[in-house]
Amino acid sequence: MAVTATYSVLGLDRSQVIGRERVVRRRLTLSGTYVAGGFAITANALNLSKIRFVRFMGPASTGSIIAFPYWDEANSKIMLFTATATEFTGSSASYTMDVEVGGQ
Repeated sequence: MAVTATYSVLGLDRSQVIGRERVVRRRLTLSGTYVAGGFAITANALNLSKIRFVRFMGPASTGSIIAFPYWDEANSKIMLFTATATEFTGSSASYTMDVEVGGQ
């Protein structure tokens, strides 16, 4: 089963508008098996029409194990890497990460 990301509110449930950008903050909780190439996130899931940037507020973590996220803008995917800079593989169950996503 591929990775499924569940989005939950991070802090206050509001979007911030900066210039023409709308910025939302969410906690992603992952489940399923991570496959090479990452997992997609969609603008629609974040109430945006287009994603312009993704910032990570720290690593993805289970509480005891961490993975480092990377935004693959060309493919609209989040990729996870280990501390040795190799792409993560295996179960992504219980991993959470906090993100800030900007778009329109």
